[in-house]
Amino acid sequence: MFFVTVDEKVKDAGPDDLIMEIPKLGTKIVCPTYFLVLPYEDFDYQDEDEDYLPERKYSVAIVLNFWKHTVRKMKDNETRYLPLLFHEVGMGCFKVIKEKNELRMAFGFTDDFAGDGLNIDRDSLEDFSKSVQSIDVLTMSACSPRIFQVTRKSDNPDEPVVSFNISIDECIQDVNNSRNKLR
Repeated sequence: MFFVTVDEKVKDAGPDDLIMEIPKLGTKIVCPTYFLVLPYEDFDYQDEDEDYLPERKYSVAIVLNFWKHTVRKMKDNETRYLPLLFHEVGMGCFKVIKEKNELRMAFGFTDDFAGDGLNIDRDSLEDFSKSVQSIDVLTMSACSPRIFQVTRKSDNPDEPVVSFNISIDECIQDVNNSRNKLR
């Protein structure tokens, strides 16, 4: 159903290197890893000789690992938020609702963590996942191309950018496949 990767051709932690593809929906979300890599103490964005590819891949793998552990322990009718886009003006994330063995996922944006940022350690991710107060489920007509890009085959600009149902097992399998490619 989905695949998350870091574009190795992008030579720095820039605006277009984190890619989530959902082939069945004809959808691709492209966003930066810059704010994922920034917490590393030795990260110096001015070092033009360094591409920080290992740090970018490792950071994305941590986030995906969090997704997997979160969906495994969700209870029926529970809502959680899985981060994908880390930015200083807010967070792009999936609102996830568990219904039996399925997950309803919709991509949106929250400014609940704007300015604060978010570390990618377990406690910070867990806090985010449980404490988002509001999320705007994005439509194609409401996407901000300055922060991330979405391409989607759709005739209706008012449909959600990304909204789909997936089984828990398929979600975990997709996360594992994505993480394996990041190694």
